[in-house]
Amino acid sequence: MTTNSVSRLPAAKSKAPSSGPLGRHVLLAGSESAVLSYLRDVFQRDGLQVMLLTPEQAFARIQKGFSPDVVVLQVFGSQALQTLTAFREALPSVPIVVFSCFHDSQLVVKAMKTGASDYFQLPFNIDGLKASVQRFVTLIEGGVEQEAPNETLLLNDASFVCASPRMNEIRGQCAILARVDLPVLIMGESGTGKEIIAQYIAGIAGRNLLPTRWPFVHQGRCARHRRYQH
Repeated sequence: MTTNSVSRLPAAKSKAPSSGPLGRHVLLAGSESAVLSYLRDVFQRDGLQVMLLTPEQAFARIQKGFSPDVVVLQVFGSQALQTLTAFREALPSVPIVVFSCFHDSQLVVKAMKTGASDYFQLPFNIDGLKASVQRFVTLIEGGVEQEAPNETLLLNDASFVCASPRMNEIRGQCAILARVDLPVLIMGESGTGKEIIAQYIAGIAGRNLLPTRWPFVHQGRCARHRRYQH
């Protein structure tokens, strides 16, 4: 994909109500036809309307006013962030679930900052990807505006509870971080829930069987300034 082909795209227009089993459109964009075809079959079995296109084809449709409910975007190497940035600018309010066939922890962090709603690296748990897409399609306009409260039990009788869109966004970011082999520094004022977030990430990472060389470390310097690392 060239820079000129993606850098001047207008934001997508609002689309007319969609039809189909669930009335939800998932755009699969990428160039690995075998992987994308498999994902298309998986999502179609779940009753979703799926459009499989190359990034260039997808942008052509977006320019004509097409706006999917969720984008599942495959990215590669040096063009990954450029492609994600172009999709985010063209579809500013559409969830973008990114996946890559290569392990690059730094790319995951950059993708989050660029606007990825979720991120998976192959080989990934297909159920996790399905759950991510299904969660986003229930939050689109005309669907469920707020999820039911979700509670995860943690250590020492603590729990992580989220229901608002912002807290669900934070939960999604924690899930992304737990899938990559990186240290995480959490900073904030006293009482804002830093240790809860740290325990949540550590718990997910443990279930994902990531290397244990990043232990859960609680560093407290004073009552007003604390650091929690995983």
